[in-house]
Amino acid sequence: MAKEKTNIPTTEEFARAERLMAERNRVEASVKHRVRSRFRESQVQQFFLFQERADFRAYVFVPSDQDLHAEKADKLRDQVRETVLDALEAEGVGRRETIALQIEMDSHENVQRKFNGDYYKRFR
Repeated sequence: MAKEKTNIPTTEEFARAERLMAERNRVEASVKHRVRSRFRESQVQQFFLFQERADFRAYVFVPSDQDLHAEKADKLRDQVRETVLDALEAEGVGRRETIALQIEMDSHENVQRKFNGDYYKRFR
């Protein structure tokens, strides 16, 4: 009788997953640090970066709704994009031309109003 293959990961698979997760967390922390260093809180209230397979999604929260509608919001989005791509390239993720990055802008004011300031609820 053939032995059934189990879906339970091996010790080696768990160790590999832990290493990959630690590397992902390190890269995300490095990128966040670079964004925080470049932009004042009056420009970027909060910043989050998530990786889904080979793609990245950045969430940029400006202080107010008014900041979203100002002409400067497009400029800020471009500056954040360049900063994130530079950081990801520096971390060895790939060449900036090959990195899939989406940026979503919102306001801290909106999170306060609609989600009682809970960013976790905002992402759901």
